[in-house]
Amino acid sequence: MANMANITVKADNGTTDVVFTAVAPAGGDNTEALWSANSIGATKAAHPIFAMKARWNQKRNAKRVELRGDYPYSITDTTTSVVSVRNHLPFAASFLLPTDVPDTVVNEMVSVMGNMVVAALIRSAVKEGTAPQ
Repeated sequence: MANMANITVKADNGTTDVVFTAVAPAGGDNTEALWSANSIGATKAAHPIFAMKARWNQKRNAKRVELRGDYPYSITDTTTSVVSVRNHLPFAASFLLPTDVPDTVVNEMVSVMGNMVVAALIRSAVKEGTAPQ
């Protein structure tokens, strides 16, 4: 079992580190582990979050691992210094891991598909809001 810890990722410029601080570990199945990027956004409501939970499927022959995140768009009123969250950019991903599939295959799938999410073509297409044509 993985231990809860801070996670450092790169910002869009490829050089700036963004630290997602561990906020709360999962309490077991179907509860979320939660991280917050406290250096982004001027208030707690404006901090991006990332969450992860795992749970058994109904037949208890596979685990469902769900990832979700929210990246708020906020502005600061220059006359009052009040921060307002104007919108949210949510995302979600889900993996189904059958228990009768060898760990080597699961490990490979997670690595390959995780790398697909961060591949240049996929990142570019998501930024544009289109699928490659």
